[in-house]
Amino acid sequence: MVSMLLINGIRVEGLDASGWTAATATSSDSTANPTGGACGYNIIDAEAKYAAAVSALLFKEGQSCGQCYNIKCDSQSGSKCSEGSTVTVVATSFFPPERVLPSYGSDSQLMNEHFHLTQSAWEEISSEDSKVVPVLYQR
Repeated sequence: MVSMLLINGIRVEGLDASGWTAATATSSDSTANPTGGACGYNIIDAEAKYAAAVSALLFKEGQSCGQCYNIKCDSQSGSKCSEGSTVTVVATSFFPPERVLPSYGSDSQLMNEHFHLTQSAWEEISSEDSKVVPVLYQR
């Protein structure tokens, strides 16, 4: 279960004992391009199969550009996950919370860790039709 962990006496929210952190993910559609360029990778953007636009908390004013993340669907969430499948994506852009599907509850949920994945990356971890799933990630 994902909740909190004490590391050297410091409480870390959202991190479980296995080192995975809880987040959410959406898949690429016509409203946003996860390879869209906030990191300036325009040359590779068109061919990036496993890329993600990340929320402000992960983006850190561009410090996460080029960082790789292992992402897997949170199978305990009840979502349609590809069992045991993990995908590695590179952060290539910023994903503002207002781009989230309006049917997914409050924007405050996506002010936290969120990945907007390319379709190829999404298909590696989930077959969910809702386009928003709880995930776990490691950097």
